[in-house]
Amino acid sequence: MPSPLLHRTPPHTHTYAQKRRTAYLVCLFLSSFLFFITWQFSVFVTLTHVVALFGLDLLGFDIQKELHSILVTLSCSYTCSLLVTFFPRYLMCTYLPFVLASLIITNAIYPRRGGNAHDGRREPVSNLKDVAPCQIDPSCTSPLQFFPHLRTKVGFILQKGFTSIMIFLLLRLTMVGMEKDDSHVMSLLKVRLHLSSHNFDSMIYSLGSEFNPFTKYMFNMIKETSLYDYFIFFNLILLLYVVNYVIHIWRARRGRNAKGGRSDKREKKDEQGGSDKLASYDKGVDVRFEIFHAQFLYLIIQFIFFAFLMLIISRLRVLALPLMCLLSSLVGSPHLLGDIYRVTRENLFHLGASKKNLSRLVIQAICLLECAYPFAKYFPTYEYVNLAGNAPVNLEKNMDLVLWLRQNLKEGEPIITDIPTSSFLRSTTNFKMVLNPQYEHVDMRRRVQDYYMFSSCLPFSDAKRYYYDKYKVRYFVSNIYRCASTSNQKLNAFSIAEFVGSDYARCTNKKSMKFCQRVLYDDRIYKTLFRNGKFSVIYFEPIDVMDDDSPYEQFDEGKYADIKFYTPWISRCIKTDSKCQKHIVDVARSYLDIMRCSKIGFTLYKFVERTFLEGRENAVSFKQGDLLSVGTHPSDEPPLLHPPSQGHSLDMLFHLAEFYDYDVRDVKKAGELYRRAIQLITFQNGLDGAYYPHAVVPSLVPFVPIAKRIQMITSYIYFLLDKDSSSSSGRADILHLYQNMDLLVVVAGSALDNGFYYEGGATRMKESPSRGESPNATNALNRSAAPQMNHPQDGQTIRRTFNEGDLDSAVTVLCENATYLYKIRRQNPKYNPIYKKMWSLAKRVSHMNECVLRNYYFFEGRQIGVLDYLAFFYLYR
Repeated sequence: MPSPLLHRTPPHTHTYAQKRRTAYLVCLFLSSFLFFITWQFSVFVTLTHVVALFGLDLLGFDIQKELHSILVTLSCSYTCSLLVTFFPRYLMCTYLPFVLASLIITNAIYPRRGGNAHDGRREPVSNLKDVAPCQIDPSCTSPLQFFPHLRTKVGFILQKGFTSIMIFLLLRLTMVGMEKDDSHVMSLLKVRLHLSSHNFDSMIYSLGSEFNPFTKYMFNMIKETSLYDYFIFFNLILLLYVVNYVIHIWRARRGRNAKGGRSDKREKKDEQGGSDKLASYDKGVDVRFEIFHAQFLYLIIQFIFFAFLMLIISRLRVLALPLMCLLSSLVGSPHLLGDIYRVTRENLFHLGASKKNLSRLVIQAICLLECAYPFAKYFPTYEYVNLAGNAPVNLEKNMDLVLWLRQNLKEGEPIITDIPTSSFLRSTTNFKMVLNPQYEHVDMRRRVQDYYMFSSCLPFSDAKRYYYDKYKVRYFVSNIYRCASTSNQKLNAFSIAEFVGSDYARCTNKKSMKFCQRVLYDDRIYKTLFRNGKFSVIYFEPIDVMDDDSPYEQFDEGKYADIKFYTPWISRCIKTDSKCQKHIVDVARSYLDIMRCSKIGFTLYKFVERTFLEGRENAVSFKQGDLLSVGTHPSDEPPLLHPPSQGHSLDMLFHLAEFYDYDVRDVKKAGELYRRAIQLITFQNGLDGAYYPHAVVPSLVPFVPIAKRIQMITSYIYFLLDKDSSSSSGRADILHLYQNMDLLVVVAGSALDNGFYYEGGATRMKESPSRGESPNATNALNRSAAPQMNHPQDGQTIRRTFNEGDLDSAVTVLCENATYLYKIRRQNPKYNPIYKKMWSLAKRVSHMNECVLRNYYFFEGRQIGVLDYLAFFYLYR
C-alpha cells in the first residue's frame, strides 16, 4: 500500500511552477545585467556564484536542470552587457565567460540520469508534528542517500570536475598573448599564495593596508562585536546536526544488518522510487535534516571561499563578513532552533513529537534574547563617532593646490600626477589628467609605471622630452608622500619604482637621490612653480637650455641647506601665490616632520623670519623671464603689475611661534610671536565697550574662519598654561583670551541660526611697523602700487556668509576648553557662562565627538544611553 506521503502533483501546479521559474529567470537576467554594467567586480562575484552551484551539482544535488537554466541566463546577460558597453576589455578577458561555457559543455557531456527531477519524487517530509509537506523544491533537497555511497561516487566527481577544468583551460588558450585587465589581481593572489614573486602590480597594491593579509587588529575589531559569539554558536548547531546524521547512518546500518534481506529489499525499493531522505528506526521515527538543503550548502561553499580570500587579502572581507553575518543570524531563527530540537529529540532520544507548546515558547524566548544580546555586549559607538567625524586629510592643502592651478594655468593643460591627486583635480578643475583611477585598464597600468619613474633615476635632462613626446605634458604635480621614505617603511614609492618593467629609469645606487627630489633643487631645466608642504608643481621647460646627464648622487643635506636652492621658487611664489608666506613655512615644516631634514627646515624658517618678519634682507631677486608665458592670470595685464596681496602674516607668525616653541625650545621668542599673532584675531581694549558688540569679530584680510581663530587662541592658552599660569598677569591673560573666545562662540552660535555674521573694526591686513617690523618688510610683501580690491575699509563692518561645516574641526577644541573651565570654574565666576556656552556650541555642532561623549556625564549629570546615541546620530546635526 503506498504511503500517504506519496502523492502526484496536480497539472495546474506544474503550470504555476513553470511560470514562477520563468519569472525568476527574467529577474536574474535583469539583475545580473545591471550588475555587470555598474560594478567591475561583479564578474568575480558572479563567478563565485556559478562555481558554488557547480559544486552542489558535483555533490549529487539534483539541480542540473536549474543549473543549466541559470548558466544560459547569465550567458545571455553577459553578452548583452558586452554589447551595451561596447566590448570593454575587462569584461572580455575575465574568467566568467570561459567558466560559463565550460560548465554548459560539461553538463551536456555528463547529463544526469533519471529523467525529470520531479517525476516519481516524494515531497520532503518536515519534522513538524503534523508532518505537513514542505514547500521546498524537491530538486533542492539534501542527498542524504548519496553520502553513504560517497566513496563509489568519488570517481564520477573527479572525472566531471577535471573535464570542466580541461575545457576551461582549452578555451582560455584563445586569450594567450593578450594582455588582461585583471592580471594585476591574479598577480597579487599568486604572491599571497607564495606561487610567484612580486612585480609592479602586486607591489603597488601591497602599499595599501587593505590589500595585505587579514591582521590581528582587524580580528580584534570584529571580536568586540557579538559576531564571533554567534558564529561559534552556529557552528555548534551545525556540529549537532552532523552528530545526528552520523548516528542516523549508524543506526540505519545496524537496522539493516539485523533485519537482513527484508531491509535490503526495502532499501532497494526506496532507491528505485527516488524516495526522500528518510530513516526508519526500530521505533519507526522518521527524521529529516534541514541544513543539508542545497540552498544552505550553497551559502556555506561561498562563505568558505570568501573567508579564505579574506585571510590573504583583507579588503575581500566585504564579501566574507556579510555571509558570516547571515549564517550567524540563523541562531536567532525559531525555525532552525525548532528543527534541531525536533531532530535531536526524535533521532538521539527516540522521543515522539512534542505535544506541548512549552518548547516552542522557550525557543522563541531564546531567540528574543539573542536579538538583544549584541546591543547589550557592544554598541557601535566607535562606528558612529568615526562616521560622523570622518573628515578628509590635508583638505586645506588640496584646495590651495586647486586654487593656484586655476589662477596660473590655462584650462585644458595636461598634468601628470598620482591617481589620488588626479582624482580630486579631475573633479575640481578642467585640466587634462594623464592618470585616472581605472587601474584595471592595461594602458592605465603602463601610465602608472611611467609616473613611478619620477621616483626613480630618470635621465635628468631627457625626462621632459620623454613625457612630452608620449603624453604631451609639461606639468608634473609631485606628492611628497610619493617622493619620501622613512627607515621603518618596508614599502614606499622608491621600492615600488624598482619594479617598473623598463630599465630606462632604474637606479644603479639605491641610496642616491631620485628624480622627484633632484628636480626641486635644479632651476636650469625644470622650474618649481608651487610648493605647499604636500604638493610641488614642476614645469618642464620646453627650451633645451642644456643637457645634463650627470649621475644621481646621494642626497647631501648640508649642501642643500642653502637658501640659494629655494630662491627661484620663492621668487615665483611671491608673485603668483597669495598664501606664499604660509606655504614657505609649510614646506619648512614638511622638511622637519616628514623628510627629517632639520638643517633645511631651520634654513627656511630663519629665512622667513629675516625676510618677511624683520625685514633685514631685501626681497628675493625676481626676473621677468621667471614667469611662465603659458600661464593665465586673473587679469589680462602682465602678471608683474598685479602680484597677489599677501595680507596679514597670521599663519606665518603662528608657524614661527610653534617652530620656536617645539623645535628651538626658545620660550621667550615663542611667546613674543604668539602674542603678535593673537593680536590680529583678538580685541585688546576690552570686550564690554559699545564699539565691539557681541555680534562682531575682528576683520581680517585674507579671510580667517572662526574655527581657525578658536584653535589659535587655544594653542596660545596651552602655551601660557605650560609657561606660567600662577601669576596674576598670567591668569589675567588667560581670562582675556577666554573672553575673546567667548565672543567667537557667541558669534558662531548666531551664525548657525542666521547663516551669516559680521566682522568689524580696524582691518588687520598686516602688522604695523611699530611692532618691530621695518618698512622694508612691508615693501617686500606688497611692492605693487595697485589698489586693493574688495577689502573692507578701517572701521567698516562687513557681513560674512557662514558655512556650518567650518565648525566641525573646532568641536574637540571647544569641548576641551569647556572641560578645563568646568574644572577651574571656582577660581573665577566669569568662567561659568563661558564654559556653558562652549559646551552648548560643541553639542550643537556634533554630539558624536569623542570628547563630547567622554565628558557628557560631567555637564549633563547622567550617563549616555542607547537611545541617546541613536538620537545624537540620526536626529541632531
